[in-house]
Amino acid sequence: GMSLSRRLAFVLGSVVVAVVITSAVLSAFLARSSREGSVDESLRTQADGFAGRLAASIRVTGVVTPPPRGLEDTALNDPALRLQVVDRGGTVAFQSAPVPVDPLVVEEALEGDDVYRTADVDGRPFRILPRALDDESVVQFATTVESVEDGLSDLRRALVVVGVVGVGLALVIAVITARRLTRPIVEVTEAAGRLVHDRALPERIETDRRDEVGRMASAFNDLVDALRLSREQQDRLVADASHELRTPLTSLRMKIDFLAAEPDLPDDQRQSVVTGAAAELEALTALVGELVDLASNGAVDEAVQPFVLGDLVQEIAARARLTTDRTITVSSDGGEVEARPGQVRRALSNLVDNADKYSPGRAPIEIWQSGSSVEVRDHGPGMTEETRARAFDRFYRAPDTQPVAGSGIGLAIVKQVADAHGGRVWIDEPAGGGTVVGFSVGASSDSG
Repeated sequence: GMSLSRRLAFVLGSVVVAVVITSAVLSAFLARSSREGSVDESLRTQADGFAGRLAASIRVTGVVTPPPRGLEDTALNDPALRLQVVDRGGTVAFQSAPVPVDPLVVEEALEGDDVYRTADVDGRPFRILPRALDDESVVQFATTVESVEDGLSDLRRALVVVGVVGVGLALVIAVITARRLTRPIVEVTEAAGRLVHDRALPERIETDRRDEVGRMASAFNDLVDALRLSREQQDRLVADASHELRTPLTSLRMKIDFLAAEPDLPDDQRQSVVTGAAAELEALTALVGELVDLASNGAVDEAVQPFVLGDLVQEIAARARLTTDRTITVSSDGGEVEARPGQVRRALSNLVDNADKYSPGRAPIEIWQSGSSVEVRDHGPGMTEETRARAFDRFYRAPDTQPVAGSGIGLAIVKQVADAHGGRVWIDEPAGGGTVVGFSVGASSDSG
């Protein structure tokens, strides 16, 4: 099929051609009407004058004789002017030069109507107007319009030339305009093709337009930027995951190789190695689960649904009391949110697990829920400014937390859940020590 730019050029060109042709035809019509109006006005003035003088001559002499009394002037000798007196039957009583006789026109003139007509006389165009002299005869006054016709012919030729040049320029401008209008579309199409077939991220589409095509190019640029960021994050995730998995896998492999190489190892030593391998396997399993959650953005098929966030907080707090044997207090307003409960549960569980890791002894953990926001406070050593700035980065662990088991993914998952719901994350340093970590999801409403 025809390309968009060609169709657009065809439409634009057709519109301009139609406008040019219409303008030319209208200009020719108006020019003819204007000139004929001017000729008719002059013809009527002269015809009225000659008709009056002829009528006076007839009243004096009783007949029309060549030339009628009072008309011995040069007008009768002017080749551009013609006089003719005819009766109702079409008989010519007098004429300065032949003029075509139309009986119907004579009848209308006798009734007092002005009937202008154009006719060829001896190969020359004349404009003719009859005037009634009495009840039985009329005078036809004719004047040549040869100069008018010549002028109109020149005008028509000029309009044709101007029209052809105008149409040509219009087509060129239409093609240029169509290509300019569709250039961003063509660039977006080509870039999308490279993205699909070559798996290569295209360059941004440069445009300064603010119309629909410009907004489309801007939207495509945003898409490319998002894909570029996603690919960078994916590459970084793969690199970080490879680094984090290498150490536990190497340690686990060494323990397995050691057990295979020492079949006669005493039972207590063997049990110690097996226990260590099991612990590392459990940690590795947890790390792989966190990586899967981080890479797949949690439960990707989970639907957004309304639920009471306070109930979810109470559920996680109850389970944590059993597994940590700590005092966990909850303050909740019972607000309902629109969110993915599985992802929110995972994020809140990560905050509670972190609070348990970094709270000394049997220090309590405090949870506050208000609307769509949740905060968890521990009573640990707190965070440095640098740690707070990077706490939600993937695999980041502060130097002073290395002895504590963990992968550095937990808070990254919290941020990912908050981002997926249009929320945010934050860290506060409360009075009295410890750290408050919070996040928000969805839109809150009163539970009633």
